[in-house]
Amino acid sequence: MMLSDLQTRVAARARSVQHGFRVWSARFAHNVPFSALAEGRRVRIDGRVERFESETRSLFTQQPSVLHVDAVRIKHHRYDPNGMHYIAWETPPPRCSEQPFWLVDDGGQRVLVDPKHAVFRLPMRDVSNLAHVNDDNPEIHRLLAGYGVVPTLYMGLSEDVIFLEALVAHGDRLAIVGIPSMAPVHMTGGEGGYRDHSVAVPHFAGTREWPLVIMQAAAPR
Repeated sequence: MMLSDLQTRVAARARSVQHGFRVWSARFAHNVPFSALAEGRRVRIDGRVERFESETRSLFTQQPSVLHVDAVRIKHHRYDPNGMHYIAWETPPPRCSEQPFWLVDDGGQRVLVDPKHAVFRLPMRDVSNLAHVNDDNPEIHRLLAGYGVVPTLYMGLSEDVIFLEALVAHGDRLAIVGIPSMAPVHMTGGEGGYRDHSVAVPHFAGTREWPLVIMQAAAPR
């Protein structure tokens, strides 16, 4: 192995460890009220989800949602050096709808959440037996082709691919861990018949280095 290849692998491993630590350490982030948010400080907030624009439809079940997360587990048939067959499962990173949404506290204050760069700690439902993922579906086929999988009919029923989905609906409660900033947001309408206007609101948007962590919130007491 060339030295440059070794350095590249070591650097990639270091980034992976750092990323994992940042996700793991999210559980220790301070839970703060929306009124106490400060730019540049990593915090946790809890609130109720509201749509920012329109709802989307999930890829696997076609259900309306404010946020949906899609994941697959791919079965591979492999052989060890002795020729013994074994099954290996690959789990690529999940994909989400990437559409921003509001998180609203009990007092009505709100922040905007952009889930494009996020790690999700949400319960995933196995939808492999549903008709939509076992039919000749071009959108799902494109997703699988991106993972190097040749789609076949009934691949969910045959358990060659496990399809998993998480849906977040309008009114569900989430917790967000991230670093807020103030950003202008285009608003439509308003009291008194105002025309479209922009206002500065707290905005949570992760990066590849510092992803948001999005998880279920505890029910309010």
